[in-house]
Amino acid sequence: MLAGRIALDLGRTAEAERHLALAARSRHGGQPLARLTGWSAQALRARAAGSPRGVLEACRRGLDVLDDHRMTLGASELRARATAQGAELAALAQRASLVSGGPRRLLVWSERWRATALSAPPTRPPADRALLSGMTAYREIAARAEEARMEGRTVPALEREQRRLEREIRSRTLHMRGEAPDDGDRFDVGRLLARLGDDTSLVELAVLDGRVQVLLCGRGRVRRFEAGLLAAAETEAEHVQAGLRRLAHPGRGRGCRWWRRRADGWRSCCSARPRRSSATARW
Repeated sequence: MLAGRIALDLGRTAEAERHLALAARSRHGGQPLARLTGWSAQALRARAAGSPRGVLEACRRGLDVLDDHRMTLGASELRARATAQGAELAALAQRASLVSGGPRRLLVWSERWRATALSAPPTRPPADRALLSGMTAYREIAARAEEARMEGRTVPALEREQRRLEREIRSRTLHMRGEAPDDGDRFDVGRLLARLGDDTSLVELAVLDGRVQVLLCGRGRVRRFEAGLLAAAETEAEHVQAGLRRLAHPGRGRGCRWWRRRADGWRSCCSARPRRSSATARW
């Protein structure tokens, strides 16, 4: 995977394809983290081949793995790795959406990753004893299988037991939550716009390649505006915090004058018509 990334950065597409194809083999088997890595490699292959549809499909499958098997990633370090790979998949999907799908698809993928990130379970052990026992057994088996693979040994019996425990943990988790694997509760842009109607708007922010994308939802459509660099917004936020600290201490006229100047500047920015990106022709 790493060799494929480096080859892509160097523009060696044939070499990158060879390495990424090898890494992508793990997407159909093995531990959840290995499958997630495999789908990340497949998404990079599709992007290098110029296939936005392939990118989105690989990202969807990869995030499905993360959603379905998050309970088997109980250790904090494993979850951190899975979250980082999930964030990369979401970013790849957002970029592909920006190129080929328009604002609606960008909104869908922004919400998909937001839902995945916010629904992560806590790292503390579950209260259900059967689930806790299964997770403990799973991690022990997974560690033994990984150690054997590092030594070049095949362990089909351990891998079968690992898959069995995965299915058991997933089934137990879904039963506890009262969910089905595909509960049909996916984010739907049409339903959101219908709920908003003509009098209410929703603004969502997405950051792609260091630039803030503003998605304005309302009146039956989704529009996209580019708001500028995230770094500039962070700098402005620091200025606001400094201004609030000044206002917190009464009697400092200089702080009030500073705040009024900043407020005048913000009003000027807000009164200007936002520049619509040329990539928002479809919505």
